[in-house]
Amino acid sequence: MLPQLLLGHFIADYPAQTDWIFRRKLEGWPGHLMHGGVVLVAQASAVFPHTLRLAPALLGLALIHTIQDYVKVRYASRWFGALVAYFLDQALHVALLWLASVWMVGVVGESSPAVQWTATLATAFVVVNWVYHITWRVALGEEESYYRDWRWPGVLERLLALCAGLLNVPWAAPLAVTPRLLVARSRGVSLRGYRFFWLDAILGLVLSAALGFVLIHSILF
Repeated sequence: MLPQLLLGHFIADYPAQTDWIFRRKLEGWPGHLMHGGVVLVAQASAVFPHTLRLAPALLGLALIHTIQDYVKVRYASRWFGALVAYFLDQALHVALLWLASVWMVGVVGESSPAVQWTATLATAFVVVNWVYHITWRVALGEEESYYRDWRWPGVLERLLALCAGLLNVPWAAPLAVTPRLLVARSRGVSLRGYRFFWLDAILGLVLSAALGFVLIHSILF
């Protein structure tokens, strides 16, 4: 059950949390309640067809998520700084989802291996695309123009590196940087001394390939 809950969480907190919703959250409760509704829908969809039986837990998760995000935006970011508050927030979300999954398994039983594996793969796709991208921005705070210029070449190379890991050939992951290099060449961009470019590429390749490698070995062995 945990892979499905994680999938719902990462979808709600990353691709489904648009810039518009995030800005409304900074303004107060309406934005947080809107985001909480998205969380509820995402989690409810992730555990279908057990949604009704798990409704109390799903409502509780959405409520706690909403309150936790409000505290993060209003207080934690000032107390600990944006980066620490970000990672602490996600760690607490995941811990709560793990506890909820234990209860849910006791109510409806564990999901089939096929469902768990599908949810895990989908989660990995969200992680190497949106989660990595947003975490990078929070951690390094590089200028917006960098993300606008290199967002999609980065996504493509991380997906290729993830596939290399899943195919049990993580050593081939460095080849995934080829599209980014071709784009840079077509734009006439000099890469000498471009530290954010190389740090983004190397970190993304390593993490994506490692994620795929760990996932496939968890299934095979």
